[in-house]
Amino acid sequence: MPHTSSQRPALGVIFVLISCLSLQFGATFAMTLFPLFGALAITVSRLTIASIVVGSAVWLAAH
Repeated sequence: MPHTSSQRPALGVIFVLISCLSLQFGATFAMTLFPLFGALAITVSRLTIASIVVGSAVWLAAH
């Protein structure tokens, strides 16, 4: 379903709010995993998951 120009700002606001929530909850969850896996492994996994989520969101928004 194509998005109209009036839906684009609302979609952007939703993405920003989800991003802010994701950052806070992700950091809190990662903090509990640092002692188990180390900082490098957790950082790489967070970046990988973030790129997949952002790529998927952009792809879905474009279609």
